[in-house]
Amino acid sequence: MNIQNTDFVHLHLHSEYSFPFGMCRIKNFIQQLKDSGQKAVAITDNGTLYSAVLFYQEAVKAGIKPIIGCQLFCTETEQKFILLCENQQGYYNLIKLVSSEKPVDS
Repeated sequence: MNIQNTDFVHLHLHSEYSFPFGMCRIKNFIQQLKDSGQKAVAITDNGTLYSAVLFYQEAVKAGIKPIIGCQLFCTETEQKFILLCENQQGYYNLIKLVSSEKPVDS
């Protein structure tokens, strides 16, 4: 990852917790972002929030704004959605969606 434009914010990135879609190790890519001057990044693992706490801690420690999100798949429309949390309430809402045992009605 060699991104020199510090205004760019990557909003769709899978971590090692999104196997087989992403193999980025959180500590490694946070360091690469810090080295290249990035100010923020989003993590959007596929259907899971397993990486959220480690991602948040490492990003804050590196001085990078963490944006927590998730990629969800709607079987009815066969579309993928990227959901990003704006604040703590958004994070709690995303936890509910991801951990729901039954489909969420629209």
